[in-house]
Amino acid sequence: MFKLHDTYGFPLDLATDVAEERGYEVDKDGFTAAMKEQRAKARNAWTGSGQQSVSPVYRELHNKLGDTEFIGYDNDASEATIQAIISNDQQRDHLEEGETGGILLDKTPFYAESGGQVADTGLFENAHATARVDSTRCQVDKSFVHQVTMISGRLQVGDTVHAQIDADKRRKTENHHTATHLLQAALRHALGEHVQQAGSYVGPDRLRFDFTHFEGIDLERLQDVEREVNAAIRMDLPVQIDHKNLDDARKEGFMALFGEKYEDVVRVVQTPGISKELCGGCHVSRTGVIGLFKILTESAIAAGVRRIEAVCGAPAIEAIQEHERQLSASTQLLSTRPDQLEDRIKMLLADNKRLDREVAKWKQQAATGGGTDLMNQVQDIKGVKALVLHVKEMDAKSLRALLDQSRDKLGSGVVVLGSDCDGKVALAAGVTKDLTNRISAGKIVAQLAPLVGGGGGGRPDMAQAGGKDVEKLPDAMKQAPEIIAALLG
Repeated sequence: MFKLHDTYGFPLDLATDVAEERGYEVDKDGFTAAMKEQRAKARNAWTGSGQQSVSPVYRELHNKLGDTEFIGYDNDASEATIQAIISNDQQRDHLEEGETGGILLDKTPFYAESGGQVADTGLFENAHATARVDSTRCQVDKSFVHQVTMISGRLQVGDTVHAQIDADKRRKTENHHTATHLLQAALRHALGEHVQQAGSYVGPDRLRFDFTHFEGIDLERLQDVEREVNAAIRMDLPVQIDHKNLDDARKEGFMALFGEKYEDVVRVVQTPGISKELCGGCHVSRTGVIGLFKILTESAIAAGVRRIEAVCGAPAIEAIQEHERQLSASTQLLSTRPDQLEDRIKMLLADNKRLDREVAKWKQQAATGGGTDLMNQVQDIKGVKALVLHVKEMDAKSLRALLDQSRDKLGSGVVVLGSDCDGKVALAAGVTKDLTNRISAGKIVAQLAPLVGGGGGGRPDMAQAGGKDVEKLPDAMKQAPEIIAALLG
């Protein structure tokens, strides 16, 4: 059951129904334990053995200073005191212009990367120095480490700084995070409650949502999902944030990441009537703030796992305008209108296919002297008619067509063709049905292909191969009659 769900994305509820219909009892406790173990492995793989890789200096500081007070849900800036500085896994008492290091504050508005949401960036400033905050991470529990680059001056332990996040980046990230919740709700509504989050990225530029589902999603259903998310945005619903006892939250229907470990009291994010999730990330106050939601791509990333990438707000408008630009450029190139573009492309594809057939026909005729002397090149090898041809600039598909044509003309015999096209060798061999008990096309190709640095094979009546040594093709084709004779015995 676990393998069906984890490897192939088969919904647990459906698998349970099928098993019970056939008289099997499902070990749900075992399934839950296996899922927890798998998620733990995934987390360790992602973090590179997790906490074990954390430098001892961070553990020592956490034991001494405790958790950092995070005030970023309600504040973009604050006055804070530098409690510690780390550089090259060593504690320092200061950082000067041009240096980099990690700074721990007593409190911070900077969100540390977690739950798929990117870290805040911004500035630390006081009257004497400016530092750029490049990233923020929790190295041990909730001990926030701000990775900084000193722009000017000198910062030292005990200094007070004005900590200011990049507010524009945070607002865009909040848009994408709340939209991710709306997207998951819309997917569960459209596809079924087997949809579960399998990973995410939430940043200022876009959102990426990985989820369990066992097949691709067609355009019509994707558009339904997109419409449902945008409908929730237009309703301008409040995004309610609270803290609840974990058991109470689950009883009330708040979604949690399957197998994830939570504290007894959890933060819950709710859009009434739409979405209820356990989440520690940053969100908009009302859905209307998001403005617009646009799906960019939907794809498979693993067996049973799909991925949607989407954008919100200004990035969504930019994406739509880029699509419009591409559409306008395409219609101008093809001298047509947007509503006629599909028919125009279909017509061009049909014309191209027809021309490809004509080109292939002319190539075959040119390769065989216009088709008039093809049979004049037939040899008699041990009482069997054999046609061996070295043709120029013919791809494998065209070579196969010429093979079929030549074999039909022979009626009874062996055909071996070789060609060089785009710096590669193409080989093809055919044997009429009445001779396959004496000689195999697959064996001809198996001996011929190594002579041109390649390999291949096939059936007794037809075989193809490729090679990389174009310069060796003429000599190889000269040996083809000998190969045929040897195989005929």
